[in-house]
Amino acid sequence: MDNQLLQEYDKIYKLYGYQSADVDGIRVYEYKHGRYFGADIIARSTDREKTVNKVELEYKKLGFATTVKHFSPIQELEIDLFKSFFHVDTLRRSITKRYSDFVNKQLLGLPDNAKYEYINGSYSSFLYNNSGPVHEFEEDDVSMIDKIINTITTENGPLLTIIEAAAGYGKTCSAYEIVNRICGINDNILPLYIELARNREARIFKHILQNEIDLQFQNLVTSDVVMHQIIEGRIPIIIDGFDELLSKDMSLGSSDFRKVESMLNTIFDMLKGNAKIIITSRKTAIFSSEEYYSWMANSATDFKMLRISLSEPTIKNWLSPQQIDILRQNNFPIENVSNPVLLSYIRNLTDTELKLASKENALVNKYFALLLEREQIRQKLFMTSHTQMRIFMKLVRFMCEFNIKAEEKSTIKDLILEYNSDIFAEYIENYPDYPKPTYDELADTLSNHVLLDRKNNGTIGFINDFVFGTLIGDNLLKGKFSEHYSNESLASIINEDFASLAITAFRVQPMERKEELWNQLSSFDSSFSQDYFFQRDIYLKKRLTKDQFTDMSINDMFIDSVSFSHNALLQNVVFNNCVFANCSLKRTAFIQSGLINCHLHNCSWENNDNVEDESSMYLISCTSDNGIELSLYKDQDTTENAAQDNHDLLFIILSCFFKEDGRYSPMKRITAIRAELSDYNRKEISKAFDKLSNQKMINMDGDLCFIQKEGISYYYKYK
Repeated sequence: MDNQLLQEYDKIYKLYGYQSADVDGIRVYEYKHGRYFGADIIARSTDREKTVNKVELEYKKLGFATTVKHFSPIQELEIDLFKSFFHVDTLRRSITKRYSDFVNKQLLGLPDNAKYEYINGSYSSFLYNNSGPVHEFEEDDVSMIDKIINTITTENGPLLTIIEAAAGYGKTCSAYEIVNRICGINDNILPLYIELARNREARIFKHILQNEIDLQFQNLVTSDVVMHQIIEGRIPIIIDGFDELLSKDMSLGSSDFRKVESMLNTIFDMLKGNAKIIITSRKTAIFSSEEYYSWMANSATDFKMLRISLSEPTIKNWLSPQQIDILRQNNFPIENVSNPVLLSYIRNLTDTELKLASKENALVNKYFALLLEREQIRQKLFMTSHTQMRIFMKLVRFMCEFNIKAEEKSTIKDLILEYNSDIFAEYIENYPDYPKPTYDELADTLSNHVLLDRKNNGTIGFINDFVFGTLIGDNLLKGKFSEHYSNESLASIINEDFASLAITAFRVQPMERKEELWNQLSSFDSSFSQDYFFQRDIYLKKRLTKDQFTDMSINDMFIDSVSFSHNALLQNVVFNNCVFANCSLKRTAFIQSGLINCHLHNCSWENNDNVEDESSMYLISCTSDNGIELSLYKDQDTTENAAQDNHDLLFIILSCFFKEDGRYSPMKRITAIRAELSDYNRKEISKAFDKLSNQKMINMDGDLCFIQKEGISYYYKYK
């Protein structure tokens, strides 16, 4: 064994807490921990067997558990120690059980004989290199899970994967699926799954990570050993719900960024060696800002980042053509069925059940009836569905008031017990069996209700956002918030996040109920963000009610049957990767605003009374089924500045990435570039962006635009 290899052996054994010793020329590593004494005796091919046996016998006499190991490559030694100390087989079984428990929870809300199946939907993906430009771009020609598994197993070096999606698009299901798949591909890998809770503080993210490490590995090894194996790539980390630690409006320009910077630095510090870290998050300004990519490029560690954006679930991903036909025949608003919870329910209905449930838009009621009636049997709960709903609608009001999505079980139990005494008294008096339950027993039964779910940190919350959002909306429609909080502003009781949950859940409700919810919300939500108002109007009203929306970025949204007809309705607003269906567009509604990488289905231009030349609307890399995007710049060549030489304009756009000192920013916003070049012909600018993209000189991810090696070379060639 040469000196260099011996040093490597010493280093890894020391990490695990061993002490080295030389006995009769034989290298021995001693481990003394509590009552356990162990000794690894390393035998080289040149060592005499008699000497090795003698050393082993001496250690056995001293009470050591001995293992004779023959010289092997350091990689094999690392794997052997990893499997031994981490109890890999046992922990992998625990992870598999955790996945099974998650699957079983998903089945609770589904018809009998339902089967859980992860549904692959549409997504977009970019692979970045933090040393400068985007490293690679690929279409979603494989499933998202396969994309991630393939990338983390084939990419050498540290890799950060970010999965972004709106609420209800399947981030947690995706996280669990990734964990399960990782466990199935390599016996020498042990994933660490972390689910972040809403009530944790961003400033202690490093402590959260440490606590999760201690919890999963139960102090089997020190945190230094865990960190070593994370860096080696044997412990990939999956952090679900990164956004739970962020405030709604957090961005790089806000005073709260110090919290985010600390969290990201904690993650960046682990991106060494062959580390693989995956986080899920709602879309935030953090991961789509020029400052973030500049900060990433200046990181001391050279790593790659795979950024994945999940598109809105579609019924074609979930339902068969026959099921879709049944819904259409019963006039169910299938264009709004984008919630995986309801889609899972529909998917597992028989055709006969679906015909009955979809009539009169009764699917949501049928879904809740299934849950509540099943609970009567499961827990011998002799309580009507109506009474159960009363209890949990009260609980929702308290959770809104205290701004929590989960709480300790004892607190949930106390809330149920304290505010339902009349219901409990009547229930116990009329209980048809003996012995009758006590108040405490009944509260305990309800705290284990199917509508509730135990989170990984031991707290209790509603089983999913669809249930939570529906109950928030029902409380509003029935006037319960106003009834019980008459002296307080509803805006102080229902924050923007909770109001948004109600809007998302009500997308599958009949139009009259959507209108009712819109009316209730509009009575108190005036202080909420523009993004909230836009979604509120699009999803509940099918038209925009505000006079103007300004300085917004709208991503991955399905917009159906909306007329954008008011002049100057949108100012400095960009739509990224959106789908417009059956919409009417007026050019002068878009002031310095436009669509990037969007698809328009059965859309049309509204008559603009020959004021096309006053419009500052733009379309970049958009497609349609009727050529609508080709007619945006009609007659513009004669009303604006003459078109620039195409070569000059390509160079001018690329020069926007470069600073006076010769350095460049890897990312710029398309809207920012357009603003810099406002004197140039808009049609030619849009054509130039398309050409730069087609020739791989830039890559576009919505409003984000990344310069490529080809673009850098082109710039310096003609500078």
